[in-house]
Amino acid sequence: MNIALRLFATIMLAGGMLPTVASNATVVPAKSALTQSSIKHRVTAAAPASSNSVADEELYKVTMLLEEDFSKFTKGSEDAPDTEMIDGYVPNDLTKTPGWSGYYAYQAGGCVLVDNPGSDGNISTPIIEIPNNGKPLVITFRARLADPTFESDWAEVYMAELTTDNTGAPAAKVFYNDYGRAYSDWRDYRFEFKKERKATQYFFQFHGYDAKIFVDDIEIKFLDPKVEAPLATAYTNFSTTGFTANWEAVDGADSYLVSLYTVNKDKSRNYIVTDRKVEGLSTDFDGLDTPSNVYYYVVKAVKGSDLSPESNATRIHDLIIPGSMVSANGGERNIKVSWDAVPGAQYYEVQAYRTYTAKEDESFVLLRESFDGLHSEGTIDNPFEELPEQEELDAYTEQPGWIATYPAHINGAYCIIGYFYQTYGKQVFMESPICDMSGGNGTIKVSVDLYTRAVYQTDKCTAILRLMNLEDNKLTTASSKETEKIPSEWTTCTAELTGGTENSVLNIRSNDGWLYIDNILVTQDIKKGETVRAPYVETKSDKNEIEIPVNDLLEGQALTVRVRAVKEVWDEYGFSCDEYVRSPYTEFLVHEVEAAGIEGVEIDANAPVDVYNLQGMRVRSQILPEQIDELPAGIYIVGGRKVAVK
Repeated sequence: MNIALRLFATIMLAGGMLPTVASNATVVPAKSALTQSSIKHRVTAAAPASSNSVADEELYKVTMLLEEDFSKFTKGSEDAPDTEMIDGYVPNDLTKTPGWSGYYAYQAGGCVLVDNPGSDGNISTPIIEIPNNGKPLVITFRARLADPTFESDWAEVYMAELTTDNTGAPAAKVFYNDYGRAYSDWRDYRFEFKKERKATQYFFQFHGYDAKIFVDDIEIKFLDPKVEAPLATAYTNFSTTGFTANWEAVDGADSYLVSLYTVNKDKSRNYIVTDRKVEGLSTDFDGLDTPSNVYYYVVKAVKGSDLSPESNATRIHDLIIPGSMVSANGGERNIKVSWDAVPGAQYYEVQAYRTYTAKEDESFVLLRESFDGLHSEGTIDNPFEELPEQEELDAYTEQPGWIATYPAHINGAYCIIGYFYQTYGKQVFMESPICDMSGGNGTIKVSVDLYTRAVYQTDKCTAILRLMNLEDNKLTTASSKETEKIPSEWTTCTAELTGGTENSVLNIRSNDGWLYIDNILVTQDIKKGETVRAPYVETKSDKNEIEIPVNDLLEGQALTVRVRAVKEVWDEYGFSCDEYVRSPYTEFLVHEVEAAGIEGVEIDANAPVDVYNLQGMRVRSQILPEQIDELPAGIYIVGGRKVAVK
């Protein structure tokens, strides 16, 4: 079942009535629940904002937008909830603010029971006027499981934006959500929704995921700190046993308190260092096991007797750079490259390039992909979505190294699901391998066939084509172009992007709906005599060495090789690789290859072969040797040797 059927883009109106509350906001009750995709593992929860027990009033000036303790829900109890279901609006005399609604909700002696989990059951706030002031919104509540057969489940909160459908009738769409582990005992939940708000009318829904749940003490508020929180910046001096934590100064701060912790599966913290007092703007942590653990640090500022809230949490999950890389001539027509093993690495990604010198002014093909190798039962109307959160595309592409996030498959083309950015703020993109895009003054020409399908009627249905450069192990945008609205038909989109370097990628981003991608072509106009680094081999090795074959393309040229260590982090179910942890690349190792002349090629007459052009691009896959003569006239590489077709 696809996303459009799994989520409710419109909230049903109980009885078709639209009463108003004192603020004159129109109330849309929760006859149906706002729900995320049923592929829950694809929405990875972040580390909790804070587990600090200090009351908000001690750290902040609190602006309360809505609070409800359900003290007037006097019927029933937690052991025996009321049997009368709340189906639509809650009577105004039972809540502090009128306009609450619910479905499969029940009074439970001072709290609310939300039943019918995983479907429509919910308790929903009235619509709240929330100013677009750039401040994060804080949602706190208490919850516990109501079903003793469950050891744990999830307590979820959804924020919905009020909008209208194409007839002008009130409707709503998911704006943001978060969730935390719920257990049989009452626990406190605190979420900060930092996504930029453009509208001003929203409401919130609370429910369990698979189990019925009790909910109480809901507060929705702005928190203005009495002392500004520090900005925790990137860590430095990373090693297998420690790192240096860094942060920016807060005006007037006397000192800082730094805490280091790991995060448990239920998002609770396991503190290693708590409130270490530091006078400066950095502190060293050592004695750690960074290859085996993910660490976080947060910082608070101390100003007189006042304390700031915590900074943003900086995550430390990294690998050291492979060292001592050397090369030597290996077996027949091979180059052996080796390096030091990296603790915690599961495998290594190896990139090898050859130098290519243009013999005349030409359009040099950097990347060309048609996804003809992607075979799927998925269609544009019903794409196959049961996939990991991030996928490597090597099985479907000519050039290895492509990746995509929040993917779906259709036959002969690829899809990325922008809905996950629109709803959850996840980065949704397809990205090329790292290429040398410094030729042609760093300008690339991009052509790609695109097709979009909306989830909501308000979806923009565009794509953003970006040229991004790898610097300090991070990708930054050098130039970009957003397409015009793409119709629900295949459309060729083009862009000229600038700023390419020796370490660049093409990134295709989607912000909403489904974006289908096919026939990618990336070229550069280079001059006669201009030399570029052309992809030669991109592969993986589970050992700290590899042998790279030498073919005629490489003879008399320089082979440049670099390596990085990789560790995969999979979800607890073993279904989805949620994260690839990669070290920075090594510096390039240069190996000069001697010219050995052109030799005759011996081909097994019965074995299918791949055929490459002189730029190293595969032009035919697994054809029989007798079909080589059917190729257009030219020089090709077959079995590592040049073959002339006349």
